[in-house]
Formats: sequence, C-alpha cells, structure tokens
Amino acid sequence: IKLLVQNTNHDDLDIKKAAILTLGFICEQLKNNASSLDNQEIEMILTGICLGMRPEESNEEIKRLAVNALHESLQFMSNHFERQDVRDYVVGLLNECCLSQNKQIRMKSLQCLIDLCRVFYDHIENYIIQLFNTTQQSMILNDIEIAIPAIEVWNAIAQEDIERLSLIHI
Repeated sequence: IKLLVQNTNHDDLDIKKAAILTLGFICEQLKNNASSLDNQEIEMILTGICLGMRPEESNEEIKRLAVNALHESLQFMSNHFERQDVRDYVVGLLNECCLSQNKQIRMKSLQCLIDLCRVFYDHIENYIIQLFNTTQQSMILNDIEIAIPAIEVWNAIAQEDIERLSLIHI
C-alpha cells in the first residue's frame, strides 16, 4: 500500500493512474470488510486518493479515478472521518471537484457527495453553507444530468434526518 500511495504522486502518468485505480479497487473490495487493514494503512490510502483530487492535479482522468476511489472508500473509512481536520480536507477537495468544468468529474463528485453526506451526517451542519454553494452552482448550469445529483444531495440529507427521527419515535 505504501508503494501505491507513493505512486499516486509519480511523474509518469501511467504509473499514477495505475496506482489510483488500484487504490480504488482495493477500496471497492474492502467496502464491508476493512478489518484486514490497520489504521495507518487506511490513512495512507486516503492520502493517496486525496493526492489525486488536489486542485494542482491537472489530469482529469486522475481526478475522476481519485473521486471514484474516495466514493468506494467511504464505508470503511468512516472512523477516520471523525477527525475534523480530515473531514474539512476531504469535503474541501470534493467540493472543488464538484465544481470541475469536466462533466464526468462533476457528476461523479456529486454522487460521492450524496454518500458523503450520509457518512458525515452527524457533522453536516459544519458544511451546510459549502454544500449549498456547491449544489446551487451545479443546479444553475441548465444541465439536468448535473442538477439531479445536486438536488439528490439534499434529498439524502433529508432522508437521513427522517430515518433518525423515526428511530427516536419508536
């Protein structure tokens, strides 16, 4: 894993793509069973994914692969998202990707944001203004394919709220 993470910052584009794609595959396979990785390995995977999402990353395919890997990692990385500095960094990167000029990156980022809101629900109030600004910009583009996942972010938040309220009233 350490070598994969190092390769997410490699100069050779093919090596970088392969590393991020492999991290995404690892995340997909470990969705429901991350117990085979220790905390340090999980942190390294998140670091490698985030490297591909940075604004400095100019290759759109790398960003798309990194957003996809983040989306695949949400289930088993939820404990790491308890740290505010990690949440702030990930939400900031994802919001920037949600505003990408590349439609594929934007759509994948909004889809990831939908699930991220469920994972971060207990902390969502800290990000409401960011979420509003990001989703509003996506809704005013007059592109229904972008607007639907932007609206779905708020639907996911409302659904999570309803589910939690129903548990209280049982």
